[in-house]
Amino acid sequence: MKKYITTPMFRSYLIDYKGNEITTEFFAPNDILIEVASLFPNILSKESKHALINGEVYKIDFNTFQNLYSNLDGLTDCGQTWMCHQLFKVKHRAVKIHTLNASQRYLHLIL
Repeated sequence: MKKYITTPMFRSYLIDYKGNEITTEFFAPNDILIEVASLFPNILSKESKHALINGEVYKIDFNTFQNLYSNLDGLTDCGQTWMCHQLFKVKHRAVKIHTLNASQRYLHLIL
């Protein structure tokens, strides 16, 4: 499912090899809540999403998303721009994992 957040805050997290929850990202109103690594291969994500407060989210199924993506003028360009931005974020996060300590990484995550 692809989701568009209207009111609550969400966090994305995963469970590490020791069983600990590790927060990977926060999502705010007007963000698009999509797990990039599972989007087009249409596979389950290893990350979970959790609403931090009650709110409202709109969701569409994968086939509807694909249809909209293919048929709405401008959505393909917008989607490509969004995906490039997501790739940029992932690359920077990977660099931070190797160059910053845990406290510094946490500050970057919440700011």
